[in-house]
Amino acid sequence: MPSPLKPWFEDGNIVLLTQEDPTAFRVHRGVLSRHSEVFNDMFGLPQAAVPDTELFEGCQVVWMYDRPLDLSNLVKVIYDGHDFANDSAEAFFKLCGVLRLATKYFIGQTRRQAIQSLLKVWPSTLKGHDEMVEAALTSPLVDDLSYPYIHPLHALNLAREVDVNIIVPSALYFLSSYPLSGILRADHPKLLLAHPSKPSSTIASSDVLIVLHSALISNNLLPGRNMRQRILASCITIAPIVDAKDWTLAFYTSGHPKGISGLYDLRNLS
Repeated sequence: MPSPLKPWFEDGNIVLLTQEDPTAFRVHRGVLSRHSEVFNDMFGLPQAAVPDTELFEGCQVVWMYDRPLDLSNLVKVIYDGHDFANDSAEAFFKLCGVLRLATKYFIGQTRRQAIQSLLKVWPSTLKGHDEMVEAALTSPLVDDLSYPYIHPLHALNLAREVDVNIIVPSALYFLSSYPLSGILRADHPKLLLAHPSKPSSTIASSDVLIVLHSALISNNLLPGRNMRQRILASCITIAPIVDAKDWTLAFYTSGHPKGISGLYDLRNLS
């Protein structure tokens, strides 16, 4: 027997039922259809036209192949608006789950809100990086984890997974300061956290090349902002060479805020 879980609306007219750890969410067909063209198509077939329609407490059942926690958080955001925080690893993992499903189900508004929140968690500019480092010096530990409460590899792998490429260079840049042996072992405490929505803790082979390239550059430059600019520039420049997806081109054409455009000029540094 599936377990009902919030959100559960007594006046709902459709039940989302997860295959994993069967969990039921009673929601409103019209609300989800309004936000997602995928849900609209899923619910579009009249119930009378579907023979032997499965019912749960009198409502049509739609089987879902998502984690119950992620689906619960997504539906809550659709109904109540987002409340993404930047105060713990748990908050980041919640954001990961919602962003994945908003991408999967083409929920544009929720995806945009999640990306905006992600940019607050993981900055895309040198200025944002400097502010993050400054915050790390003054922020308290949370669950024995230092600020930022996420590992750059998780930020990188999430960005790759949901095609939020604007943070890829800064994640690679930050990752290049970690010992490669530790990255490959994936034994950092932040990578060992257990959570169903956690991004992969394994670095892609193409990203290993970028991190190595950045490390070589840092070994041949004096410390300072110039070095950091060149390392970040190398992350932007080399990634399309080792990655089949030309996300640098995506940056140029995606219409992101002008603030990120300054990063592209770094490639022309002599």
